[in-house]
Parts: sequence; structure tokens; C-alpha cells
Amino acid sequence: MASYSQWTVSRVKHGPSRITWVCGEQRVLVNEVIGVTSNVIGADDTEQWCAGQDSERSIWAGILAIPASGYKRLTVVREAGKLKDWSRLSEYLAARSLMQGSYVLFEAEEHDFPKDGDGKLAPPADMLRDSTLGQIIRCSPLNQEDSVAWVIHQLPAVSDSQARHLLSRTSGDLGEVRAVLAKVGLFNGRITDDILDLLCAELPGDFADKLILRDLPGAMLAAETMDAASLGYSIGYLASRLELLSTLSRAAQENVPWRDVVSRMGVPAFLAQKYFGLARIEYGTLRMSRAWHALSVAEDAYRGGVSVGVAEVLAASWWR
Repeated sequence: MASYSQWTVSRVKHGPSRITWVCGEQRVLVNEVIGVTSNVIGADDTEQWCAGQDSERSIWAGILAIPASGYKRLTVVREAGKLKDWSRLSEYLAARSLMQGSYVLFEAEEHDFPKDGDGKLAPPADMLRDSTLGQIIRCSPLNQEDSVAWVIHQLPAVSDSQARHLLSRTSGDLGEVRAVLAKVGLFNGRITDDILDLLCAELPGDFADKLILRDLPGAMLAAETMDAASLGYSIGYLASRLELLSTLSRAAQENVPWRDVVSRMGVPAFLAQKYFGLARIEYGTLRMSRAWHALSVAEDAYRGGVSVGVAEVLAASWWR
């Protein structure tokens, strides 16, 4: 079993495994594992399947097809947790000598490895763990130092302090970090905190964060430039942040230090550090109730096809 950080080390030392299972809540990292592994393999032919949509019989036929000598074939199966007959994987493992050029990448939507009722690894994770051909990877939220290292690896021109600043502005959302870094080239490679702030202000999550942090002028300004897609994203983002704030507020009431919230409750360090004090002071029971109500009204309007003015009304009613 490997975390994302452990995988980055093992891929340099040992190269790609013949069969890889990757899952986890950090989808940016999951897709990075798939992309990097595919590039390193350099397959002559790649097949893409989606379990639940494509026939399971066809998927296994593709996986078990014996490649020609000296020929590399990669089979990528998305949403692999929906596959049911894992006995077919045993056929691949048993025919390993015939499968020299065959590689398989299983991508699962689940946050954790498949487990049975006793909490032990279930197929195919246990089969791959016990095989020299297999590797199972779980992409969970990175700790603070690994997140900083990840940002710098994406763009080496970013300094340590700038990486920390960017992670703070995006609340540790690696997808938003990557979106910002992709636009840095527009500034001829110059990177300053002001430029990072400018790019972060264009993110849909920026409205939500300003609203949560009670920066109403900033939230209203961000609302003016939001389109319908950004509004939908922001509503979902706010819902996830309210769940987080509820957890942090409850921990504060129970006198749980924020560092223990990270270790015991699995809250990413960046989020705990950014929101813990705010949750303790501002997000009590009454505030949470009003925020949920305001968000519910906004969501109903959005689902009803209304987008103009919804963000502004949401911002005004959130802190009423």
C-alpha cells in the first residue's frame, strides 16, 4: 500500500508496476498518477474503458489479451470499483509470463481501498498487495510540507514562501493551485504574491472564501464577475466548507486543539489552520443555521434556472 508521496519515491526507484490501483479523494493527484504512469510506460497502444458503462466482459477481454512480443499495451479502467468479477484478475496474474508487455491502470472513485466488513483489504486490493506485479495507491490530502513540495514540483520557479501563500489563498485546493499555476505564463514567468492574488481572485472559490471570512466587499466584487457555471461551483464549494466549519466548531466547543483536529479527524492542515479560529468565534449554531438557510435558497434559485443576482443575495443574507 502506498500514499501519493510514497508512490513518487517508488516510481523513481522501481518504475511502473504492471497493475496499478489508484483511488483517493484528491482527484488531482489520482489523475497525476495515471498521467505520469502512462507517460513512463510509453505504450504502443492504449485502451480506455469505463466500468459501469462498458461491458465488463469486454473490459476483461481487453485486459487479458496477450500482447505481441516486444509490444507494450496499456489498459486504463475508470471507475474500476464498479467491476464485480475480480476472479478474472487471477487469470492475468497466473499468465504473468505471457503478459510481459501488458500494463493495467485501475482508477477508482472511492476515497479508500476496498475493504470487507472486518475492515480488511478486499479484492482486488488484497490481490495486488500480495503480488509482485501490483501496486495500490491512495491519494489522500497531503500534509502541509508535502503540499508545498508538490506546488514547487509543478512550477520550480515558485519559491517556498510563494507556494505557502498560494496554498493559503486556495485553502489547499490542489485543483485551484494547478489552475493558477497554468496562468502564470501570461506574466512572462514573473511570479509575485500580487500576481498570485490576482489569479486567485479569478477562481470561483474566491467568492466563497471571501464570504466565509466575512469579507463582504470582496465577496460582492467577486460576485459581479461570476457566470452560471461559477455560481454552481461556488454553491457546492460553500456546502463543503459549511460541513468543515461544523466539524471545526464542534471540535472547538469540545476544546480540541486544531492540531488534534488534523490528526484525529483527518482535516487537512491548511484548512484547519485557516478556518479553526473563525469556526470557534463566528460559526456557532445560530450562524450555521442562517448560513445553511441562505445557501439553500440560493441553490433552489440556481436549480430553477436563475443565476443573475443570486450570488449578491447570498452574500447579503449569509451574515444577516
